[in-house]
Amino acid sequence: MTVLTKALVKFPGGTVARWEKVAAFVGGGKTADDVLKKTEEIRKRGCTPRAQR
Repeated sequence: MTVLTKALVKFPGGTVARWEKVAAFVGGGKTADDVLKKTEEIRKRGCTPRAQR
């Protein structure tokens, strides 16, 4: 399970300030916009993160 997937499980849809919390969990200086774009990219490839299945 990737760090991004773990973050999506920890902070499910509906969480206040979800993407900011996901970015902080992922670390590495990632912004909310960075993790949101990566999640959208994964979804478009058809590799939906496990947390979203």
